Order: sequence, then structure tokens, then C-alpha cells
Amino acid sequence: ITIDTTGPTVTLQNSVTKSSQAVSSDWAQRFEVYGTVNDVSGVESIYYCSTTSTTCTPTTKYSSTSEYSLTLSDTSTTTRYCVQAVDKLGNKSVIKCSNAYKVDSTAPTVSSSVSSSTQNAAKTWYKSISLQVNATDNIQYIKYCLTTSSTCTPSTTYSSAVSLSDGSSSKICYQATDNAGNKSSISCSSGYNVDGTAPTVTKADPTTTSGSNGWFKAVTTKFSLSETISGIASLKYCTTTSTTCTPSTAYSVTSGTTTLTSFSRSITNTSTATRVCIQVTDVADNASGVVCSDAYKVDNTVPTLTGAATLGTSGNGWYASAKYKYTISDTISGLASAKYCTTNSTSCDPSTSYTSATNKSLANGYRLCVNATDNAGNTSNTKCSPTYQVDTTPPNASTLTKSGMDISATATDSQSGVYASCLS
Repeated sequence: ITIDTTGPTVTLQNSVTKSSQAVSSDWAQRFEVYGTVNDVSGVESIYYCSTTSTTCTPTTKYSSTSEYSLTLSDTSTTTRYCVQAVDKLGNKSVIKCSNAYKVDSTAPTVSSSVSSSTQNAAKTWYKSISLQVNATDNIQYIKYCLTTSSTCTPSTTYSSAVSLSDGSSSKICYQATDNAGNKSSISCSSGYNVDGTAPTVTKADPTTTSGSNGWFKAVTTKFSLSETISGIASLKYCTTTSTTCTPSTAYSVTSGTTTLTSFSRSITNTSTATRVCIQVTDVADNASGVVCSDAYKVDNTVPTLTGAATLGTSGNGWYASAKYKYTISDTISGLASAKYCTTNSTSCDPSTSYTSATNKSLANGYRLCVNATDNAGNTSNTKCSPTYQVDTTPPNASTLTKSGMDISATATDSQSGVYASCLS
């Protein structure tokens, strides 16, 4: 007989993650309580509770009966866990309680907003502006710095709204630290400037691939841009066959960029001389004049060849005649020339002038091959027709021969062969 009058043995361990920059020693970034339970008669249940006092009566049943692990959620109140186990005979362990901590595992959220400002007539840019920093969490302190670069290392303690200088491209960057020592990432406000100068846009040398007859096979127009104060807010373009147009198609830019120094746009497949025009607007709403490229006729597409066969009477895979033609189209610069050849091989090099949609007769086992060149100088690949079994000659019958009562004759055909013969 086993006698058990003693409650289970419970171990309790505290696992704490702290920051050296926590405001006090009772703040943790993570707090876990864990341990094991064993008993002679076996463990029936493990119970736990959490409290802001020194102890509590465990009533919440834990899922395991041999070990436990409890992680304290974020709380701004000093909190501890207490654990008790019960064995199979109903004996209870003593209540064991952990250390107590306040927990914050999340970095602060920080933003900035305009506190006060004097705006220009356009109501978009500022003659003076103060920014305030807003943070959510148990904030210990906020540090900030001012910069004309993309970022800086905050080192000055923030207490109230900070003024940015007129005409500068200053911004405020900030970082908040909460009571547990969690730091936000360094964030920065938008930049604010006084800007009364329109962006500079000039036509640059294009990249071209020359064709023939005043045509181009490829044209990329180019423009040089300069906006170093407020940065570019938008870039719009248009294409026209006239001398100018009103740009309305938006090109994607990062608002406020000062590093966008060029813009290019290709002209493709246009039968009328076409140009590209652009206009750039900065963040202060200053717009450049409309600047246009030169005009170009561009055709970068080869002619299209569509083949079709006209076949005569057929039998046993043979045809009494076979004709083939290619219909050629070029909707941009138009067809300049076409050439053809015939061959009993897989391909040949076209050298004889060909007119679109002209049927060419094919001999047995021969094919028609054609290529075409448009007015811009684009030449298609050579396209070749299928081959056909063609026999245009009837069979040849020999003279009748008599031998006694027998009369005979022979028939020959050197191409498709004799299918049938009769003697009458």
C-alpha cells in the first residue's frame, strides 16, 4: 500500500528579458514563468492565477500535468503569477508565486504633425512651420534632430513643438523610448521649403536607329530635368503629330524627388511624324513650360506574310496542279519590295521580285519561299510554303501487241505511277 499525504512538488523559474534603458527595474520586455510538477500518486491538475498583489488563489487549470509555461502579456501594472498543483489523492502543494513585473514588448509608435504655420499664397508651401512629435505608449522620453539629409541620429530631448527655418529643406527626425526601454525606429517628417522656381526641362539628344526613306526603325526621345529645391511632384507627357500638345498622361515619380534628372519615351509604329512633349511640376506647384522633341516617323515592325494554296484535282495524295501565294501587308510604312524563290529543299534565298498575292505554280516536291521589306527597311524572315505531290502529265500507253489470240499493251507513268488501265 502506498500512502501519500503530501502535496505535489512544484518548481518555479522566472525568465525575464530587460533593457538597460528601462526606466526602472520592474519593467521587462518579456516575462515568462515556468516549472515542473511531480508527485508519488500522480498529479491530477496544475492551477495558476495572475495578480497585482503578493499572492492569489490559483483557479485556472493548466493544460499539462507535468510542466507549465506562462508568459505575461503587456501590462503597465506590476503583475505576478502564482501556481498550485493537486495530486490524485487531493493533496495540494503550497502556492508558489513568481516575481512581479510590468511588461511592454512593443516599441512606441511615433509620428509628426504641423503645430503652426504661415503658408504661402499657393497654400502648399510654408514661410514658417513648427512640427510637433506625437508618440503612443508608456513614453519615457523622445529624442529628435534636424537635418537637410534623409535622416539623422536623434540626440536632443523633445519637450514641445520644434520650428523649422524658412527657405530650408529641413526635416525633423525622431525616436521614442518607452518605460521598458523599447525604442521606435528612427522616423522623419516630410521636408518643407520655400520654392518659387519652376523645374528646368530641356530637350536632349535622342537614341535612334535609322531606317530608309526618312523612316526610323526605333526612336527614344530624351529630356534633361533639374529640380533641386522642392523636388518633382509630377511629370506628364503627350504625343502629337502637331507642333505641340497638352501633357496629360502621368509618369510615376516619387513626390519630392530631386534625383530624377532625365526622362525618355519611345515613339513606336506611327505612319505620321510624331513628337513627345512633357511638362514637369514641382511640389510647390511651379510648372515648367511644355517642351517637345523633334518629330519622327517610326516603323519597327516587319511586313506580315500570309500564305494560301490553290490545289487541282487530287487522288491518292497527288494533285494535278498546285499553286501557292503570299499576301503581304505592312500598315505602317507600307511595302517596299518582296522577293521569292522556289526550291525542293527546306528553304532558299529569295532573289526574284514578287508581287503580293501572286500565285506561283509548284512542281512536284517544290515549295515557294518569300520575304518582304517595308519602306522603313524592316525585312521579314523568309517564309516557305509546304511541298505537294504534283503530277501534271498523263500516263503513257504502249502500242498494242498481238500474240495468237492475245492482245496486250503496257502503261507507264514516271511520277505518280499508273493507278489503273483497261484494254478495249
